[in-house]
Amino acid sequence: MRNTVVTAFGITVLALALLAFCFSVAGAAPPTNTRGHQGGFLTHILAQLKLTPAEQTAIDSILADQKATFQTLIHKLETDRATLKTDSTLSSYNESAVTTDAAAVGADLGNLIAARLDTEYLIYQALGTDGDTTRQEEFVKLLAVAKHGHHGFGH
Repeated sequence: MRNTVVTAFGITVLALALLAFCFSVAGAAPPTNTRGHQGGFLTHILAQLKLTPAEQTAIDSILADQKATFQTLIHKLETDRATLKTDSTLSSYNESAVTTDAAAVGADLGNLIAARLDTEYLIYQALGTDGDTTRQEEFVKLLAVAKHGHHGFGH
């Protein structure tokens, strides 16, 4: 019984850590208005690129298309996390259900990360439609700085 409680606690802590990470990613989810101050690091990257009107229109279209995907994934993650929380309480602990719930939370997080990478790739492609790769290279550099926390970004 004690091992089961420790396992439940560990899975709950892991799920909460994954959820916190997810919301940090989701907080940086594609904004609907890339010229505003909301939307996380992607907004700041796009602002630093000084997009042409054509690029801005193309990227706004990408972000609008991806928005529904992100909302669906975030909602599913929240639902699966709530189910995990319910199944992992000490009074109603169900090890099989907790394992299944934790796997669902992990899959949801993986899907959210994949959607984010897909969005970044679509933006990357949109920046190179004129044959000039300069904007793509700049986007990749700014994205690396934002994701890896190098000094100098956003200061």
